[in-house]
Amino acid sequence: MTDARETRWPIVAVAMLSAIVGAANVGKLAPALPDLRADLQIGMVTGGWIVSVFAVVGLVLGVASGLVGDRFGAARTLACGLVICAAGGLSGAFAASPPALLLSRVAEGLGFVFIVVPATKLIAGAAQGLTRRWVYGIWGTHMPVSATLTILAAPLVIDAVGWRGLWVAIALLCLICLVPAIRVLDLTAPPHTTGAGASSIAHLGTILRVRGVWLAALIFAAYTLQWISLMIWLPTYLVEVHGLTIAMAAGLTAGVVAINISGNLAGGCERASPIGR
Repeated sequence: MTDARETRWPIVAVAMLSAIVGAANVGKLAPALPDLRADLQIGMVTGGWIVSVFAVVGLVLGVASGLVGDRFGAARTLACGLVICAAGGLSGAFAASPPALLLSRVAEGLGFVFIVVPATKLIAGAAQGLTRRWVYGIWGTHMPVSATLTILAAPLVIDAVGWRGLWVAIALLCLICLVPAIRVLDLTAPPHTTGAGASSIAHLGTILRVRGVWLAALIFAAYTLQWISLMIWLPTYLVEVHGLTIAMAAGLTAGVVAINISGNLAGGCERASPIGR
């Protein structure tokens, strides 16, 4: 029996593209960190703050971004996230001190959660029928795909225009992504209903009382801590300790990161059980 419902692939494509471009703000730091530290005279501790503040913003504001998406619409929030990422990237490109760069990373982190959290809702609404698991598997690859492509391309961009040019290039990509977002997604405001905000908060409270949610969050946090640490610091380690070029270090790091793509796709290939359907 075939499923009459069809996945709306244009929405999936725009959400995926936006998430990949937004996640480039994570991957760009790995190959740029040696040049960035030398340019701004940043030590390892300050470099750690610049790396970690992005994740901290996601931890603190991830839930809030979901509430914002419910209130103003997922598509609108995603478009706003692209603009915020672009603004953060451009301000970081002209940062003259570590604090200025740190603030730009806060903006990029905020923009990223405003992209990814609403994009997840858009994906869930667009994916239908038998292709639903495939779509979720593909969606799960947005971070490793973005990181792999960014880490591989960044050394070429840095050689040509420096790390600041890389920041500008990714900011411009965020703005370019606004074009398909505006053309494909419904950016009209959702209908306002009395008590919608209270209903969303009550629903959130119900979710947070489920033990499985916390266990899944802890498992994901433990994995993410290791993955991001390896992705960000491995190029610096290979360059400063083993004397590799940025291009060689980036290639090795990209290989490590790319392994995650197969895991996400394999999860999407898993046959749904009767209970799951």
